Amino acid sequence: MGTKSRSDISNSAIRMLLQSAGAFYDEARGYKRFSTNGTEWKEVIKLFSNACCYCGVKLTPDNMTDDHLVPINKKSLGLHAWGNIVPCCRHCNKEKHFGEWRVFLKSKSSRELYKKRAGLILRYQKKYGYNPNIELKDIANNLYEDVGQVSSTLINLRLKQAEAVIHSMLTER
Repeated sequence: MGTKSRSDISNSAIRMLLQSAGAFYDEARGYKRFSTNGTEWKEVIKLFSNACCYCGVKLTPDNMTDDHLVPINKKSLGLHAWGNIVPCCRHCNKEKHFGEWRVFLKSKSSRELYKKRAGLILRYQKKYGYNPNIELKDIANNLYEDVGQVSSTLINLRLKQAEAVIHSMLTER
């Protein structure tokens, strides 16, 4: 199995872990699991004045999405939780990708607008008590390796079975 495929499977597992850990984190802090369907999300959008938290463009159903301030990946280890997910426009979401939000915000704003928008983001994180420094690195690294090894073993097992079926089919001719 190629390295890329193994890393894709492991990265998906990391995202699943961070989403589930985020749900636990929300519930442990007394919040409902994060959702963009409830009144809580509408309140967050209102907190950001119905605008992208990065560039300030007005949000509409056509251009609105949400972004993880601290990305949910193996490197950054952000959680899918209240205080880490902000409303933004699709353009900024795509442009920021896995970048650090402060660096990205600086690239989008004048000094004065940076202070204003960063202040909003920090107040939002404080409101929900989001701690971006939860130490999950060892757990994530172990999961990454475990999933890669297990998936490789399972794929190789099924590949041998597929090879036997193909061989049998070809020898029957």
